[in-house]
Amino acid sequence: VFDEDGDNLSFSITNKPAWAEFDAFDGTLSGTPEIINYGKNPDIMVTVSDGTRSSSLTFSVDVLPILLSRKNFSSEGTMTPTADGFQSQGTLVMTIGGEEKRFEEANLQLSFDAEGNLIDLVGETIVPKQVSDNLSIDAEVKTTVGLFTGAEINANPDLGITLKDDFLYFVYFFNQSLDVTIGNSSGSGTFDSLTLETPLGGEIVLITDPADIFTYYFAAIPFVGEAGVGLSNNGFIPFVPQLDYPELDSFDGHMLDKGSFSLGIKIFDLLTISGSRITHQPSFTEIDLSAPLASAIEYKMGINGDAKFALSVFGIGLFSFDLAKTSATLDVGLDRQQMAMQTVVAPDVSWVPSWFPFVPATETVGDWFINGDGRFNASLRSTFQTLLPKATLKGSMKLAPDAVTLAGTVGSGDKEMGVTAVFGNSRVEVEIDVYADFSSGISNTVTTALDNKLDELQTAFDNLQQATADYELELSLNGLRAALPVIIDAALPGINAVPGSVRDAVDTAVVNYVNNYEVCPLGFCSNPLDPLVDENKLGNEKGDVARKIAADAIKPIIAALTLLKNTASQADDDIFRAAIKNALQQAYNARTFSKKITIKHKFPLVGTITVYNKTITRTVIPKANADKIKLALDNVDNIEISSNLKISAQQIFDALPVESAINTAKQEVEQGLAKIPSLDGVGYTVETRLYTAYVILDGKRYEVNFNVLDPAELAAGIGDLITDQLI
Repeated sequence: VFDEDGDNLSFSITNKPAWAEFDAFDGTLSGTPEIINYGKNPDIMVTVSDGTRSSSLTFSVDVLPILLSRKNFSSEGTMTPTADGFQSQGTLVMTIGGEEKRFEEANLQLSFDAEGNLIDLVGETIVPKQVSDNLSIDAEVKTTVGLFTGAEINANPDLGITLKDDFLYFVYFFNQSLDVTIGNSSGSGTFDSLTLETPLGGEIVLITDPADIFTYYFAAIPFVGEAGVGLSNNGFIPFVPQLDYPELDSFDGHMLDKGSFSLGIKIFDLLTISGSRITHQPSFTEIDLSAPLASAIEYKMGINGDAKFALSVFGIGLFSFDLAKTSATLDVGLDRQQMAMQTVVAPDVSWVPSWFPFVPATETVGDWFINGDGRFNASLRSTFQTLLPKATLKGSMKLAPDAVTLAGTVGSGDKEMGVTAVFGNSRVEVEIDVYADFSSGISNTVTTALDNKLDELQTAFDNLQQATADYELELSLNGLRAALPVIIDAALPGINAVPGSVRDAVDTAVVNYVNNYEVCPLGFCSNPLDPLVDENKLGNEKGDVARKIAADAIKPIIAALTLLKNTASQADDDIFRAAIKNALQQAYNARTFSKKITIKHKFPLVGTITVYNKTITRTVIPKANADKIKLALDNVDNIEISSNLKISAQQIFDALPVESAINTAKQEVEQGLAKIPSLDGVGYTVETRLYTAYVILDGKRYEVNFNVLDPAELAAGIGDLITDQLI
């Protein structure tokens, strides 16, 4: 490199590899990497400057694994040439970096490529007694050995370890027990004696790296079971999460455990892993693997496998998870202690508390993020089946130490609604965010509801006209004396029919409840009540209970009507006038009727369940008519004993303002003149299997009995509710 003007040049470098030296006077980069420096060194940039102008060169350097060649091997026995290598019988010596490995009593076939690099080694030999600095075999053992690339090992899951694709490894297979001496993982500098036994239906596997202080064994260990342990001083054991979660790291580690083990993470009441654990830390023997987040040194840990754990959430209780698949990484340093984990939960309901009305209908994927101080945040993504009311919801359940919430959607397309549920103390509170164009469509919904009201009214008018004689009523005490017994006699059969009607309704509802009761574990629904109970017998039994409740409720009404009839027939005018006054007062007091009927039953195995629970609330007399009754009540004393004024029942029907009120409301809605209440909220609660839904209009809460998670049913229900307010 030279400068046209003869100016002095200076050189600088960025991203210099740690193993290289750089000369700032002539720009020379030189050095000899070791095996520990394996990997890519990208974006190395050398810049030269004459003080005015500068120029840069960017490049990368890849450090490749050490390759074995013919020069690494010598034979103290018989060496027979072959087409691509040689056959060695007797002692074969392998020399790397000045150190020798001796294969005694060997019968080995070695193959080399065109450049003289070793590509295969296979045969029988006595295993070198000192396998590595950390592991030795206590007796001479003859076995089979093969040379494998990491890619070949990775393609065989039975070997139990993932290694570098382009590295070469010696793999020994044993079909007999081995007594070994292995370094204690506690970092004490001591060694333990261990017996390795052949796994069920397999062989003991021992893997070494000829260019690294690396050893891996997989065997059955007494009192432990099948387990694998790998140690790499240079940290070349790769960890790749088996699940795709952005918070999980991929890295190279120094130690591998394969088998079943526990971790001491303080948020979990229990955490056991069946799989593999890889630790990255040069002084990995100092890590307390039973409580890794409590360590004072910096390291990383990766986990792949199946897991079982449990944790507690305030106000909910204990969640116990049996996980089909788990990947986790722990990152512990002086400034942070944290764990990221993704899990797959089988589509079952074993982890769901019994009082939850939401159960997973498909496989659940959980994303976890845990701090060393015990704080955690988890998201469980799935398709959930809601049981009260019935619906299918897509979303995620979030778990934190003090709360559990669920957020998702029901419906689809332009009818999709957001759902947020908060769980706690056996109670679920749910808020629903109705779909975007719902409010703009309320006018159409109300118009449809008004049309339905008109149809219902016309049907009622037709039925009333057919069932009622066209009698005339004299507007006097004498007229009332004559008319009331006839009216009351006609009314009593209908009132007396109420208990039977209630009985039939409850009977039908109970039978339907039992027939339609479902539990949906694993996404497959079944009815546990069906084999336990005769629904028809139960319906009859509970219907009779409801009949008695209704019969008791109508007794005062029947008594009052009977007294009024007898008074009209027998009493003098003053007593009759007082009775009329009392009847009007009772009518005014009863302008709103409400009666709650709750029926429970104790099922075998399942427990006590409310099979019927409804509150019947009706405005029996509209406010305008109630005001007229009040006016009549105030003027009973002025009714004459006899009068020539008469009015027919048909005139009463014709004078009812309801139809005109509905038509007027409909016109105002269509013209945009009606004051339609604002929709301020929709939601429901579930507590002890009781579903209570509500709609908030103009700040006032109305309890409703329809399925608020069904977009079509919700729209129709809100339309009916607003219609009732308008008329």
